[in-house]
Amino acid sequence: MAKAEAQGRIDERDRAVLARAPTAQGALVLIGLAVWCLYLTRAFRTEGAIPVVYLYLIFGSVLLLYLLGHSLGILVGYWLGGRDAQG
Repeated sequence: MAKAEAQGRIDERDRAVLARAPTAQGALVLIGLAVWCLYLTRAFRTEGAIPVVYLYLIFGSVLLLYLLGHSLGILVGYWLGGRDAQG
């Protein structure tokens, strides 16, 4: 990103989109954790314990959501910015 800034390819709108992108990351991670918690408590209520394999699945899915969240945040930021600029 520093190289692109030095060449003048990043403007104020790009900086604003990149600054708001982590919001989507946090939201996706929280939603993912909430879904896992709801599912696991309902599925294993009678057993009283959650199998360890699900903890690995939680970790992997949250990591994936974290990585995808930044890209989705950038896409949504540009989509909302383009929509606002036309209106």
